[in-house]
Amino acid sequence: MTQHLAAVQQVSVPGDVGHCWRYISDPRLVSEWFADTDRIKLKEPVQFAFGDGDFFDATVLEYEEPTFIRLEWKFMGVGALSDISFFLCPVDGKTEVTVLDRGEYTTRTVAELREGWRDFLSRLERRITTGKNSRYRWCIGDGDGPDISIEAVVQCDKISIVRTLRDASWWRDAFPHSTVLLMPGEESVQAIFQEAEWSGQQTKATVEIEARRDGLGISVTHTGWTQLPSDIQLDARKRLAALWHYALLKLEHRFGVNGERHSASGEDPIGRSGVPVLSTNVGR
Repeated sequence: MTQHLAAVQQVSVPGDVGHCWRYISDPRLVSEWFADTDRIKLKEPVQFAFGDGDFFDATVLEYEEPTFIRLEWKFMGVGALSDISFFLCPVDGKTEVTVLDRGEYTTRTVAELREGWRDFLSRLERRITTGKNSRYRWCIGDGDGPDISIEAVVQCDKISIVRTLRDASWWRDAFPHSTVLLMPGEESVQAIFQEAEWSGQQTKATVEIEARRDGLGISVTHTGWTQLPSDIQLDARKRLAALWHYALLKLEHRFGVNGERHSASGEDPIGRSGVPVLSTNVGR
């Protein structure tokens, strides 16, 4: 179950506060250690794009040059809001940069966020220290490549989501160019993806439904991108990431606060033993 928790990470970088502030507020410099964006302005929408299909949709809430900026954002434009604050403080001739990331998180999520911010801030420190671009770029052959990891939050009973995710027509509508083999489990649904251009290779998505204080979380992890032919890996990942974004956004709209749906039955199909495997081809 989620709680209102925070991840905190800190780094000391060379230079005075005014110098370091530019790397937090100037879109050109932000793109050299974090993500691409075209504006960082108070009360205006901001998108931070990573180049592989992942992005944050954000709004700048507070902006106090040169020591403080606060945003709220959603990863891939869905799920719960996170509240992100950057603090810059002069310490012994350097600048201490602190990130405070607050949201409705599990303790596991906080640990993952803390590690993620440690990596991002190390890239900030490296960019300022060396003057060289330190942005993460997915290179062909770079381990397993970045998984697609995205979570939506809906306001309904579990049975409605379970029925939707076991409905072949939902997958056909969401991924019209893929053949999808569904394998529902007791606590998740696994989906094996194939496409004609993938030379017989497959990717795998795992969709889990978890209780949250603010609703039900629908968590997706889609893996296997480096198993595809090298010349299509990045494009395939970007395209599927966009389709997952749209599919989960539609689920949030369908099962949101104003469209709340409740089952008339108390039965929970996920909790049943001996759930049969559903094998279905979805797509072309």
